[in-house]
Amino acid sequence: MRASGVHFRHHVLAYLLALSALTVAQQQPRGNTKVLIVGDSITHCNEGDYTWRYRIWSWFQSSNLVVDFVGPYIGTAEPDTPEPPKRPRLYGEPEETPPLRVSGKYAAEFDSNHFAISGRAAAQVKDTIHDVVAEFTPDLILVLLGYNDLAFGFGNATGTLINMQTLIQNARAAKSETAFVIGTVPQRTWTGAAEQVRMTDEYNRRLRREGVGWSLDGSPVVIAPVREEYDCGPQYSNDECPAAHDGLHPNELGEYQIARAFSRALVSGLKMGESPLEVPSSIPPRPLPVPGDLEMDSSGLGVTATWDKVFGAYTYDTEYRLNGVATPAFKFSPTNVRANRWDTRWDEDGEIYDLRIRPIAGNRKGTWTDWQSATATPRLPQAPENVTASSTATGIDLSWALSQGNYSANLFNIYYWDINVTCTNMILSPTAAFEGTSGHIDGLVAGHRYNLAIEAWNDDGPGIPRGVGSVVVGGSEEMSGNMPESACPEKVLGTPPETEPIDTSDPKAPPS
Repeated sequence: MRASGVHFRHHVLAYLLALSALTVAQQQPRGNTKVLIVGDSITHCNEGDYTWRYRIWSWFQSSNLVVDFVGPYIGTAEPDTPEPPKRPRLYGEPEETPPLRVSGKYAAEFDSNHFAISGRAAAQVKDTIHDVVAEFTPDLILVLLGYNDLAFGFGNATGTLINMQTLIQNARAAKSETAFVIGTVPQRTWTGAAEQVRMTDEYNRRLRREGVGWSLDGSPVVIAPVREEYDCGPQYSNDECPAAHDGLHPNELGEYQIARAFSRALVSGLKMGESPLEVPSSIPPRPLPVPGDLEMDSSGLGVTATWDKVFGAYTYDTEYRLNGVATPAFKFSPTNVRANRWDTRWDEDGEIYDLRIRPIAGNRKGTWTDWQSATATPRLPQAPENVTASSTATGIDLSWALSQGNYSANLFNIYYWDINVTCTNMILSPTAAFEGTSGHIDGLVAGHRYNLAIEAWNDDGPGIPRGVGSVVVGGSEEMSGNMPESACPEKVLGTPPETEPIDTSDPKAPPS
């Protein structure tokens, strides 16, 4: 047992040393070739990832190519901070723009500047690339965008090609003599989205055929075979493919494969370097050790647990027993959290919780902690009473009376969900918060029936909600006490379509 523990500690130490001492041992002069990497979450990545950006930087170093990575950001997406449940914004108040998540740590001593943000599409970046290029004046731009365009309705294959070409044109308007390497879009594991698979194939086929033709004197365009190198696609299912940790985003192997694709384009298309990056035959797995210092305490929310953050964990699985029952009939507390804190939700005074946790990084799972226990002592208000609701042409009017519980409320949160839409429910529904004893929700669909529930908040958090009933928007009938369920047919994935054969030829050089 001792030998096994020593081996594990050595393994973790080796991984941490690799992250903290990925050094620029031979400190070379900066600024010979400025490189700007542009992308979405596949390029941005999460805290603890090496990123394919680091892998391609390492290839530049080993190829004796002096580069200076440039761009407005340096970090990955950092994990959430541990904090109590966030108080809902008042209905009608504008939503806050969340800050960019770019402070996550990863490979130290790495020239890590970049222009990659999770969720971005070529349709968006084409409008911002000019100013970034004007500020950082790159000589070489590596672009891996297009997945979000094709998957989330920004455009079809033709529209995405137009947006990519516009991105290049707008970058050239800021600096005309810039070289471009554009990656083909990876396919993800099979989700039933056959049209997305076909659009991705069409986009990649046309990008390979047309992209090199976007070259100008002093500004070549080369296509990197990312789809071709990246071992993922609809031939795999259940979010499991060799290159990705969730069916799309790169794991350790996927980082190398994307970097290899770009290095192939640089070697054969731009004559940078003598040979492409070679993917190692053995890659150390990501260590996810048991979280330390798990503490459970009674709190105003019921029970609160905290533990030491695990570097490289995206989330934490939280398994709990309620009064000794592993699968209670009504189980609302979270079973996965994005920060090193867990709070019970909608529990009763005196309930006993047993909890254990483990760190998660996509499909890479760590080891469970031992069980800890605590008794719930919620100091939360009861839901309002005598709730009435009536429809208007495009909304719902509500009013309520304060409850007579032990704890006063200072905010009231309405859940409303459209049961005419498949697979809707209270947990996934929008909410509307008010400070008084009445409110109006507008912008709803006339003729649709909405279920309603209400909860009261105080400074500790939300109490147990009360089901109110349902209302047909724009109708004349009074509120019904019934709350019919939204139909949720079983999703049938079907058979994935055949994808186009992988082209193993080297990327084409731009026309001379």
